[in-house]
Amino acid sequence: MRYAKKLFGKIGISIIITLILVISCTNVYAKSDEEGNGDFKVEVEYGLDGVIKMNSSMPVDISVTNLGKDFSGKVQIIVQGGSSNKDNIAYEKDIILPSETTKDINMSVKGVSYMTSFLVQITNEKDKVVYSKSIKCNVSNTSESAICGILSDDYSGLNYIDGVSLSNNSFIGTVKILELNEENVPTDASGLGVCNYILIDNYNTSKLSDEQVKAIKQWVMQGGILIFSTGPNYEKVFEKFSDDFINGSIGDVSKQDIIVEYSSLDGLNNNFEETTEETETEGALENVVSVDMVDISVNEAYEVYNVTTPSVISQKDVGKGAVVIAGFDFALAPIQNGNFNKSLIVNLLENTGTSFSNTILQNATAVGANFDYSTQTAVNSIPDNKSPSAFLYGFIFLVYAICIGPIMYIILKKMKKREWMWVVIPALSMIFTGVILFTSVFYRVWRPFTSELAIVQLDEGIKSENVYGSIQSPFTRAYTVNFNEEYMSYSPFFEEDYYYGDEKSIANEYAYAINEGEKGISVNVNKGKAFKSYYFSAEKQSEITQEDIVVNIKADYTSFSGTVTNNTKYDLEKVVVIFNNYFAIIPTLDMGDTVTIDKNTLIYYDGSYSITTEIFGYDQYSTIFNGKDTRHNSSLNSAYEFICNSNYLYGNANGIVFGEAVGYKVDVIKGVKTKEYSLGIITKNFIPDLSSLGETCYLDISEVMVDSSGGYDSVSNYLNVDEVTMEYQFGEDDDVKQLILVDKNDYTSVYQYSYYANVSAYNVNTSQFELIFDGTDRETDLSNYIVDNRLILKYSISTGVDGTGYGDMIPQISAVGGEE
Repeated sequence: MRYAKKLFGKIGISIIITLILVISCTNVYAKSDEEGNGDFKVEVEYGLDGVIKMNSSMPVDISVTNLGKDFSGKVQIIVQGGSSNKDNIAYEKDIILPSETTKDINMSVKGVSYMTSFLVQITNEKDKVVYSKSIKCNVSNTSESAICGILSDDYSGLNYIDGVSLSNNSFIGTVKILELNEENVPTDASGLGVCNYILIDNYNTSKLSDEQVKAIKQWVMQGGILIFSTGPNYEKVFEKFSDDFINGSIGDVSKQDIIVEYSSLDGLNNNFEETTEETETEGALENVVSVDMVDISVNEAYEVYNVTTPSVISQKDVGKGAVVIAGFDFALAPIQNGNFNKSLIVNLLENTGTSFSNTILQNATAVGANFDYSTQTAVNSIPDNKSPSAFLYGFIFLVYAICIGPIMYIILKKMKKREWMWVVIPALSMIFTGVILFTSVFYRVWRPFTSELAIVQLDEGIKSENVYGSIQSPFTRAYTVNFNEEYMSYSPFFEEDYYYGDEKSIANEYAYAINEGEKGISVNVNKGKAFKSYYFSAEKQSEITQEDIVVNIKADYTSFSGTVTNNTKYDLEKVVVIFNNYFAIIPTLDMGDTVTIDKNTLIYYDGSYSITTEIFGYDQYSTIFNGKDTRHNSSLNSAYEFICNSNYLYGNANGIVFGEAVGYKVDVIKGVKTKEYSLGIITKNFIPDLSSLGETCYLDISEVMVDSSGGYDSVSNYLNVDEVTMEYQFGEDDDVKQLILVDKNDYTSVYQYSYYANVSAYNVNTSQFELIFDGTDRETDLSNYIVDNRLILKYSISTGVDGTGYGDMIPQISAVGGEE
């Protein structure tokens, strides 16, 4: 009993001592953590001038002040990549911070979707968290905002731009301006994805770094609109852009009177009969301004109408975007003080850009192509790992069965050694097991590997390589993948892209970390499932001099012909040339070769399916390339689908040629610890020769649409209601004499899956809409329809061959002036 009391007494004392130690340790840890936070002063700014946008990169500027001892470790930003903290993604940078010093760190969180918060933390060399803070944020709802970034030495002179109402096709909203400068302009194009427009006005671009200028150029090629406001200060505005990106000639500066065209802001009704003579007279007095004008001629640029008279603004299409050049300064006192300045900027933004940039604006998405189902499918099909041969293993098992059975029995019987069977059978089993293991070496995955689809775009002396890939490992242990230094803008692909973040759920655990260091990008994957795919995209841009695809095409409304020359470093296969709803296929185009396209071989383009069906073949539609390599063709099929879906939005003024580059190797990964499997597609945009169509030529009058009423999908052009009315404004020098219906209901076409609406034109004299293209594809008597260069058309649901109304797609209509 006494022994038991002593025992319980010792146990009690031990428990008390243990509790004291635990509490002490807990207090020490809490104090240490508190002191750790107290050792650092951290300030965080995010967004481009405070604005972040869905599917765009989010710049984050972190200022860290070390109030304690010398420190080395990492600064991390953790964001949600899914519904579980195990799916989180960390962006990190190494930091060395002596005592009593401050360091500014610039990071970029890529491809944010709906995000309400992110975590900023500092870890020491042992990966222990010494500072942590949750930052609340909100991805801007930019569906009603056209974002215009401004580079200027006089932002106040351009304040009139902020908040103006803008109507661009189906987009109706306001313009929001951001103040950009050499400090906050990102060094990668994805960081500029917030902006729909960038205006450079009276700003010395030499203050921008080469990386920033390269980012702006790539942003344009991905669908951005870059506007140069020049005037007497044109030299400093063009300082960093006087190369192949835009070239031409510059003349003298002189005083010139211009008339700023009125916009919808001025209260003019769009109906012809309600435009009064009094309004026009007053307007002529109020909107005339005298400005210092520089004579600029840019190669391959065309005049932009409906902004000023005479037209002193031009546009050059570059990739999916455009460069706009104005011969005067938008911040000049006569303009910023005039009552017409809002009309000036509205007309400028409404009448410039490309179909692709307009689609970006209307759908509130970021500039640049992102991962979609097609790219993910293509990437998943890329690995060229040799699959185990069923025939080989079947043959081995057959030989094994024959040897271990009748052959060995006959041999041992002949030798009168049948009792050896109990030795021979295990021996043969071991031998054939060794054979199986030996052959499996050819199929085994030994190290982490990447699967990469490269879309290579050649344009204006620049080669842009957009890589879409996945990282996998055959092991469950942690591993690191290092990227080559020239690849920038690493963006993870969030498989749960529409997950709404919750700031309470963010923890410091994550699936992998993206470390951006001086020696490039590394991806550090934590221990997880084997063969787990982590999808990403990356970009590389380089200047080229001779490598190109030379396209010499002449075109009309429904056909084209000419030559395509392959001056790249690769043989091309399965080459596709698309222009204005028709395409041609070139089976092979070897390096240095030229192929002639016959217009009689063209095929009607009705979406990506018509091309992939024609090339890769399905059932009765199979014509060529009915491929033997199913896995490879599956990847190519998805890649071609992605390219078609991305580029048919360019507008009909541009064509595209693309094909598989045989033997193309992506060099994203540095070192030999990771195996790369890649597929390369080279693309080139082109503008054909349209001289045969006359001096005035709009292949698609949607280029000059200024207003619409009724619901329709601006991407697919499908009607959401029974009828839609659209107004078009041609240039003052245009002499439109013919309207040509390009898209027609051809119910006999194998590839016809779209049916087009009826088209009626507004007759000014009768104030009624009249059906045109009734039994014909041309309308030549336009005297009652086009007045003051304005035209109103109504699109209404037509009736199909079965009597039901399903012709619900707006057709393409061309407008030409003069005789062909």
